[in-house]
Amino acid sequence: MIRVLLCDDEQPILQQISDKVKQLILDSQITETTDATKLLLLLQEQAYDILLLDIDMPVITGLESAHRLEALKTK
Repeated sequence: MIRVLLCDDEQPILQQISDKVKQLILDSQITETTDATKLLLLLQEQAYDILLLDIDMPVITGLESAHRLEALKTK
């Protein structure tokens, strides 16, 4: 099973991406969030094979999330 984590602050776009991933990766387990803070918590709780995130999000951007994730990995 391929574990996929999706993060986008716009729910309609998140749903479209989720639907497309389900079509392309039949054996996928998809977790969705609209909040980058929640994204970081989910990444601490479970490992994912694929991470797709929106770059332009409020509060914590996708780029900032990626930097924080990298910092977590090096600890």
